[in-house]
Amino acid sequence: MQGNLPQHAGQEISLTGFEYYKTVDLATTVADSLGHFSLDYPKNYTGMALLNTQDKSSLVLTITTENSYLKGTHLNEIDRLVFANSPDNTKFAAYAKAQGAYGNALSAWRYLEKLYQKNALFADQNQVQKTIQEEQQRIQQEDADFIAGIDTDSYVRWFIPYRKAVQEMPVIVRKQTERIPEMLLQFRSTNFNQPNFKTSGLFKEFIEGHYLLIENMGQSLDSVYVQMNISTQHLIDNLQENDSLLNSVANNLINYFQKRSLFSANKYLSVSLLNNTQCTLSWSLVTKLERYRK
Repeated sequence: MQGNLPQHAGQEISLTGFEYYKTVDLATTVADSLGHFSLDYPKNYTGMALLNTQDKSSLVLTITTENSYLKGTHLNEIDRLVFANSPDNTKFAAYAKAQGAYGNALSAWRYLEKLYQKNALFADQNQVQKTIQEEQQRIQQEDADFIAGIDTDSYVRWFIPYRKAVQEMPVIVRKQTERIPEMLLQFRSTNFNQPNFKTSGLFKEFIEGHYLLIENMGQSLDSVYVQMNISTQHLIDNLQENDSLLNSVANNLINYFQKRSLFSANKYLSVSLLNNTQCTLSWSLVTKLERYRK
């Protein structure tokens, strides 16, 4: 990957990739006096990465094409960044910009929708309420059409819906609880064996964000545990033929549940894994699981 960022002249520039729960250093260089740089990352790495500069600026990139080129002034001046020989990054940058506008507009329309529905002053404004709903549907359709227009084999086409879910989860918890069933369905229909997850940088956030969503869905603790256990069972069933990844996910879930004092969720995870004869568990994991089973 090559580039030219004059305002980062003389600075160290690095590329950081992802490996499920870890970050990995892919390449490091120093920009010359004019801001030119070149980064040689491993040929077998495909996925998302962070381009980092010495002044603590960063940019999310898709690493799928050799010999891509980035031209601009400074990483923080996003509107002036141009990609060459990198259609995925061009599409991703365009969508990120559009998504910001879509999100702001939808947030405003949802606020107005609730205002017109709940305030007696606007109760008879049926046509306005219809217009508000129609505009929300139009924006959502335009968003979906944008994604559908990306090449089906593109990494970005797969990545965007999961990135969007991770970004929206905190908003859904606070303001859009009616969308929680939609998010539960997305998680429970996800194939976590999909190789794209490994280098997405989303794996940990998508899983933990899902459990945080359930924890804050406004139900009794017993109901919350029921929902958590359903999702935990999906993970176990989905990953039981991928011993290495299942061990990693289980270890991280144990730590997450313990930190959140979700002991019943840990008990279910432990009993379900220990009773599963189709997967091989590490001794260190078995030791942790046995504590909760007992």
